Amino acid sequence: MTKADYVRGQGQNRDHHCHWTGCTKQVPPAMWGCKPHWFRLPPNLRRRIWRCYVPGQEITGRPSADYVAAAREAQAWIAAQPAEAAAGLFDGSSLASARLEQMSTSEFRRLHLNLTPWPSEDEAGPWTHADGRDD
Repeated sequence: MTKADYVRGQGQNRDHHCHWTGCTKQVPPAMWGCKPHWFRLPPNLRRRIWRCYVPGQEITGRPSADYVAAAREAQAWIAAQPAEAAAGLFDGSSLASARLEQMSTSEFRRLHLNLTPWPSEDEAGPWTHADGRDD
């Protein structure tokens, strides 16, 4: 089983919200955040968080020091954004963002059928474009 398969297979088994500042959306503990906020992070931060994530760390409660550093870097990036951007995607300012939030996971996956792992799911995360972009 790949890391991506593991993460996608984890359910919402306890209270755990998206790590985007101010977002209260519940996500499975194996995930950093909700889909809209995950994709708001710059690709380099997403790759770093994904690379540092160790399957099961959400169960043991012992993420690696590298993962904690990556998560803190993401929080610092969010804090450095203009207030309207840092507010997130739930402010109604973007029709596309609102539609993304309403999509079920299966709709989201169908929308991204052209996405394949690059260079591997263990390096790039569960969703990247066939040409290597992860934006």
